[in-house]
Amino acid sequence: MKTLGTIQKTFRVFMNLAKAVAILSFVMAGLVLLVAGCGMVWRNGGRVIDLQMEDMLSMTGAVGVDQMIGLTLVDGVFALTSGVLSWMAHLYLKHEQADGTPFTMDGANRLKRLGIRMIVLSLVAEIVAEVVHACFRMSRQGAWCDGYVLLGVVLILTSLVLRYGAELEQKRV
Repeated sequence: MKTLGTIQKTFRVFMNLAKAVAILSFVMAGLVLLVAGCGMVWRNGGRVIDLQMEDMLSMTGAVGVDQMIGLTLVDGVFALTSGVLSWMAHLYLKHEQADGTPFTMDGANRLKRLGIRMIVLSLVAEIVAEVVHACFRMSRQGAWCDGYVLLGVVLILTSLVLRYGAELEQKRV
């Protein structure tokens, strides 16, 4: 039972980290989408308070306003996706903490759904990023979703181990 206590403490730490990452990701998404909005205003000849377009271009590393808009839209999509996935992980860990053990059928099913959602949402984010890159005629620099797809597969495999543990626990009782 000492190991279960360690698992619970570790999951509690990850639950809080997942919540913090989700919040930071949503804040980041808001900021980069705000910059994209500023870029759209500048592109149409407008002014944004006292912000200078050149400062934003240098901050984003963009060559022009169109590229800045494209880059910030892609960053916003990835930040939103990271936020959503982190929040889903937080919710899974919150349920696991309430159950007191990861070895439940419901917990295994939740983890499997989280793994599937991680794969699907990261692929959708990649597709949206490709569309934005094509619309703004920008070159692509590698795939963002590789790590999330791999993590999703690991979560699905881990859910099988948790399911097996739940089956053993049911036989024991």
